[in-house]
Amino acid sequence: MLVLGSVFAYQLKHRKVRPIGAPQREEVEADGALEAYKWRTLAWKDGYGRIDPDGLNRATAQRDAIAGGHYRAFGGDPDLSWTNIGPTNIAGRGRAISIDPTNPNIIVEASAGGGIWKSTDAGATFSAVNDLMSNLAIGCLARDPQTPKTMYAGTGEGFYNIDAIRGNGLYKSTDGGSSWTQLANTTGITAINRISVSPNNANNILLAGKGGFYQSTNGGTSFTLTKGSGNANGTFIAYNPSDSSKAIAVSLDYNSGWVYSAYFSTDGGATWTASGGLGSVAGFNSRLELAYAPSNPAIVYSTNPADNKIWGSTDGGATYAAVTTSGSVDLSAQGWYDNCIAVSPTDPTFVVVGGTTVWKSTNSGATVAHIGDGYNGSGVQPHPDIQAVVFDPSFNGTTNKRLYVYTDGGSYLAADSTTVSTSSGWSKLDKAVTVQLYGVAGDESGLVIGGAQDNGTQRINGSGTAGLMFGGDGGSCAMDPTDKNFQYGEYVYLRIHRTTTGGNSSFIYNGLTDAANSKANFISPFILDPNDPNKMWGGGASLWLSINVKAASPTFAAVRPADTALISAVAVTPGNSNIVYVGQNDGVVAKSTNALGASPTWTKLTNVVGGVNQFSRYITRIVVDPASPNTVYVSMGGFTANNLWRTTDGGTTWTSITGNLPQAPIRGIARDPMNPLSLFVGTEVGVFWTRDGGATWSTSNVAPANVSVDEVVFANNGRTLLAATHGRGFWKAKIQTLAASLAPASIVAG
Repeated sequence: MLVLGSVFAYQLKHRKVRPIGAPQREEVEADGALEAYKWRTLAWKDGYGRIDPDGLNRATAQRDAIAGGHYRAFGGDPDLSWTNIGPTNIAGRGRAISIDPTNPNIIVEASAGGGIWKSTDAGATFSAVNDLMSNLAIGCLARDPQTPKTMYAGTGEGFYNIDAIRGNGLYKSTDGGSSWTQLANTTGITAINRISVSPNNANNILLAGKGGFYQSTNGGTSFTLTKGSGNANGTFIAYNPSDSSKAIAVSLDYNSGWVYSAYFSTDGGATWTASGGLGSVAGFNSRLELAYAPSNPAIVYSTNPADNKIWGSTDGGATYAAVTTSGSVDLSAQGWYDNCIAVSPTDPTFVVVGGTTVWKSTNSGATVAHIGDGYNGSGVQPHPDIQAVVFDPSFNGTTNKRLYVYTDGGSYLAADSTTVSTSSGWSKLDKAVTVQLYGVAGDESGLVIGGAQDNGTQRINGSGTAGLMFGGDGGSCAMDPTDKNFQYGEYVYLRIHRTTTGGNSSFIYNGLTDAANSKANFISPFILDPNDPNKMWGGGASLWLSINVKAASPTFAAVRPADTALISAVAVTPGNSNIVYVGQNDGVVAKSTNALGASPTWTKLTNVVGGVNQFSRYITRIVVDPASPNTVYVSMGGFTANNLWRTTDGGTTWTSITGNLPQAPIRGIARDPMNPLSLFVGTEVGVFWTRDGGATWSTSNVAPANVSVDEVVFANNGRTLLAATHGRGFWKAKIQTLAASLAPASIVAG
C-alpha cells in the first residue's frame, strides 16, 4: 500500500481555474493528490482498508442473478420505465478507437466507464453494443490483422488517474465488435493497457497491464507473464507490423522511485531487453508511449514527457535518441495521464502526438506544430486530454487522409490530417452517451444539471443536448426547489459556484476556507437545506453553513470543527434544520440537535454488531426520512455485505436493510417522498429499488446496467427519479405511487 500511495501522490488531475464561469483546462498539481486518491478508493474498501480483488466480479454476478429473476415486488409492480436523457452532444473519457480496415464506416470506441460503442455510418451515430458486459471500463482495443472482425477489448485503466475504473480481464469478439465474450483465464488482470495481435499468427497475442507483459500462444486461452512483478505495470506493447518475431513495450516500475522503461523483443515477446536511450526514464510523470512507422517498422517513435520532445529509433526500438530540435509537445503537465502517438501508414516522417492537446510533425519529429486545442464543450476543436490518436487504416495520403482522436470529451475527426489546424478541419463524433457523472439535480420540467468528470457542470433542458454551466471537473450539484434559476455546482474540493439566471455560473464560496486541496474531498458534499433554500450546508474538513446563499455575495461559517477525517456526506432533517447528520471518510457518523445554535454540539453515533462498529468505512450518503425525522438511512462503500443501514430512533439503534443487494459500494440513496417503503439506491453495479422497506431488492436489465451510479435523487417537487451514472450519462424514471398502508407500522411511525 505504501507503493500505491506513492503512485497516487503524483496522479492528481487538478484543474487550475481560468476566469470565473469559463471552461477550465487541466493541469497537474501534486498537492491534494493523496486526498483525491482516498476519495476515489475509499468507496471500494472494506472496514479493514482492503479492496477485494474479486469484489466487482462477485457483485456483477449477484446483480445479474437479481435482474435475471425480474423480481417484481407485490406481484404486480412492473419494472420501472427508464429513459436515458443524454447528453448526446458531450461524450465522456475514452481510451481507444478502432476503424475497420475493410469498411471505414465501421468505428468501434472504448469508453472508460460506458463500455463499447459502435458506429456503422462513419460516426454519424453510435450505439452501445452491450449494457450487460460484466465490466464497462474498456481501456484498449485491438484487431487481428489477418481477420479484422476478430477483436479484443481490455478492461480497466492502468494509468493511475484518481477516477480510474477497475477492470476484470480481456474480452473477445469475432463479429467486428457487435458481441463479446470474456476470456475467463484473464479475469485476475485488473487493468489491461494495451493488446497486440501478431501480424501473421492469430494465436500469438501480447498484453501490457497490471503485473507487466503477458504472452499467449494459443489465441488467448492462457497467458504467461513474461516480464513483471506485483508492483510492475505494463503500459504499452506492440508487435512489429510486418515481423511477429519483433515487438516493443514500456513498463512502469518502482525501485526507490518510479521509472518508465522502454524494451524490445526479438523472439515475439517471450523475452525482453531494455532499449538504449529510454531504458530508464525517472519520474512518475515521464510516461513513454511508442509507435511503429507502419511503412518502415525499423523506425519507432516515442513521446518523452521528461523533456517534451519526440524521440526516435531507426533500429526497431533497440536504441532511441531525441529528434525534436525546435518546439515542444505539451506532455510535461500530465504526460502520465494523457499521452499518445501515431505515425502515418504511408509516410514515416508524419507523426501525431496527443497530450493535453494535439501536435504534429511532418519531418520525423524535428519540428512540431499545434493542430488541435479545445476546451470542454467549446466548438469542434478536440476536447483537452487526448487518450488516443489513430490514422484510418485505409489512409493513403491522397483520397483518404483521415485522423481520429479520442479524448476525455469523446472522439473527433480530422478529414484531412495534412491541413487540419487549431482554427479549422475538425469535426465532433460525440454521439456516444458516455459522460461520467458525479452528481445530479433537476425538476419536473425536464431541466437537469449534473457534475461530470472533465466535462464541467452540464445542463439539459428537455432534450438530450447539454450546455456548459461551468467548466473543468464538475461535482456535487443542487437546484433551488422554489426558483429553478438558482442552480449550484462544484468545481472540485468544495469550490461552489452558482447561477441565478439559469445561465453560466460563478464562484460563491467566500469564507469557506476548506475549499482547497487538502481540506476537502476531491468531490465534496454540499446540499441546500430542505427547509430553507437560503441555507446551504457543505462538508470539507469542517461542516460549513451559509444562511444567505441566495444573496449577491453569500458567506459561509463553520458550524462543526474538523474531526478525524474529511466529511463525505451531509443530511438535514426535513422540518427541523437544527437536526443535522454528517458522515466521514473514516466511517464516523455524527449528529447535532442544535446545528443552528451559536455553539452546536455533536454526538458521534455508533453501530456495534458483534463487537464490531459497522460504521467503519467510507460513508457515501445519509438521508433523513421526510415523513419520519427519527428514520435515517446511511450507506457506505466496500465490496462487502451490509452497506445500507436504517435507524428509526434517531441513531440509537441500527438495522441492516441490505437484503439481497449485491456486495458493492452504495453511492446514492433516494427515498420516495410518497411512500416510506419505497427506496432506490445507486451502486457500483447499477440501480436497485425496494418496495418493502429493504427486505427485498429488484433491478432490471432495461435500467442503467453494470455501470457505477454515483447518485440517485428525486426531481424537485415531483415523481421523477434521476440517476447520475459514471459512464452512461443521465437517466430518469417515472415512479409509481404505492399505498403507504403497505408499510410496517414501525416504519411509518418512525
